[in-house]
Amino acid sequence: MCPQAAPGRVRAAPRTPGPHNVCRVLARRAHGFYARDAGVAHRKNLGLLRKIMCQESTKFKNVWTTHSASPIAYERGRIYMDNYQCCISSIAQAPRILYQKSKCAKSEKIEDALLLECPLGEMLPSPSDYKASLIVLTVQNWLLRLSADSGEVLEKIYLAGSCCKSFRYLSWDTPQEVMVVKTIQNKLPAAARQAGIQQSVLFYLAVFQVLPLSFIGMLEINKKIFGNSVTDVAVSNGILIVMYSVGLVRLYNFKAILEQFMEQPFDLGQEFNWNGQVGVVGKYPFGLPCNIKITDTPPLLFEASSLENAFQIGGYPWHYIITPNKKKHKGVFHICSLKDNALAKNGIQDMKCCSLEPDWIYFHPDMSGRIIHVGPNLIKVLKLKEVKNRTDQMEIAEDFTIVANRENSIIVYRLPWTWKCSKLLMKFIHAGLNTIAMILAIVAMVAAFEYHNAQNIPNMYSLHSWIGLTALIFYSLQLFFGFAVFLLPFAPVYLRALLMPIHVYSGLTIFATVIAAALMGITEKLLFSLRDPAYSASPPEATFVNCLGLLLVIFGLLILWMASRPHWKRPLEENTKVLRPIGGTAEGTEVESTMTSSSNADKSDMRINTEAARKQNLKFDESSQRSTM
Repeated sequence: MCPQAAPGRVRAAPRTPGPHNVCRVLARRAHGFYARDAGVAHRKNLGLLRKIMCQESTKFKNVWTTHSASPIAYERGRIYMDNYQCCISSIAQAPRILYQKSKCAKSEKIEDALLLECPLGEMLPSPSDYKASLIVLTVQNWLLRLSADSGEVLEKIYLAGSCCKSFRYLSWDTPQEVMVVKTIQNKLPAAARQAGIQQSVLFYLAVFQVLPLSFIGMLEINKKIFGNSVTDVAVSNGILIVMYSVGLVRLYNFKAILEQFMEQPFDLGQEFNWNGQVGVVGKYPFGLPCNIKITDTPPLLFEASSLENAFQIGGYPWHYIITPNKKKHKGVFHICSLKDNALAKNGIQDMKCCSLEPDWIYFHPDMSGRIIHVGPNLIKVLKLKEVKNRTDQMEIAEDFTIVANRENSIIVYRLPWTWKCSKLLMKFIHAGLNTIAMILAIVAMVAAFEYHNAQNIPNMYSLHSWIGLTALIFYSLQLFFGFAVFLLPFAPVYLRALLMPIHVYSGLTIFATVIAAALMGITEKLLFSLRDPAYSASPPEATFVNCLGLLLVIFGLLILWMASRPHWKRPLEENTKVLRPIGGTAEGTEVESTMTSSSNADKSDMRINTEAARKQNLKFDESSQRSTM
């Protein structure tokens, strides 16, 4: 029976739940309301952290700062520096060093690394298997398993056998279950190519089961099977992805390849006699045998065309991300269903940003189906969800966004010897130098007008004068808005993030305009001043000033090159800060510490990866399986 409302009374409509107060939720947690299930407690704790981080009243203070000569990696509460020779725990209130190893030789340099964690409900052969460990790949083709807390070497496997293979990349096929080690692309020396020697094997892939670490097999990617235009290859979620120079991406069933083409299984430590070679699997100098020979083209599962091989797969149900194979679509990403190639609702992602840096996108490695779209000043977290009343179609919805306060300028922040200085000091130096330049430009402009008036020369009739005055006006506006928005502490963060691309672009444009005005000015001066001999006769004065003009062009190109190269940026390592919320007042809205991103040539961005790893992210979700800061 259902209770009936009393006559004459109107039942109140159910109240729509509103946003929970953080203090109220913390109080509920303290009373144990979320302690019934570990997964629920973890989820609620992450929700609390997100609420605290995102509310405007939260203030932060810097509790720890560090820097490293090599990229800084972050894995599950551990910060690795100096090429994984130093490990710092960031879980405690203040970071503490877990281990510090002596500097290694170049021959022992670590090329790539993955974090292994003990699977639940598994019986493992060694007690060390139950603790987190780090799989690292060295430059000498050694695969090492290190203790994540002490750096002790737990296992050693030698990869390269009789063939000269250079293994460089680690990735997950299935996270925390199957691992893939990939070589760089095999290329013959120029002399060998001139001699007519042919190289058919492009890549080698070694596949391992982890915890306990066991060898599944090694296969070669041969251009006789897959074609001459293969540029890269990856394995993820049981799929072999082959990428071609024409922007074509083909997918094959990796498990079916293993079952069909494996010639003989091997175990680590097993003695073998393979093609006339006798040795031990995984031991020096024999390494691993190539026991998977693909003799015929496997059945094709899927084919797509994407610009620069930018192809990723993820989400649930399966979706993929591509950039249409046209240059005009560079930076535009399409998110489509892998089942029927249908474009998801709101599936075209195009981040409008006036910056020298491109935006990029990838599936989050936690298998949640979330999509991270990263631009120079904005990070958008997207998610896949079903379209209302249509279970067969998915749509891309925005979960939340992060605005990054990144303040760069032309050269002051690009000089390596200034990277150890504080950002505030560099901002004052940058503003001071520009102020001095502005004063000198005004003095020069006044002197030019007074000289023209004294000599009865008309003003503002030449292209040099027009461009010069235009550059001075825009330079004054650039300086004013730079002071008002980026130097003084009154502008909100979102306004700085909005104006930063315009500030950078206009600064570079004004600089190039000033160079052009200077070149026109010295040419105009020579034409008017040189009479006997004339400018066309190339007197020494003309040669000297022409050389000066060439030096100006070289100087301008050098400055623009430094301003546009990622490796000249102020490194992330110098700006990396561990942040802790302060119990502050409700009216406090300023964030005292900000995180900035860098695109160094090695792995180092805020994530999830760096230039080399980011390149893998754009091609396929290889390195996004782990998180690197």
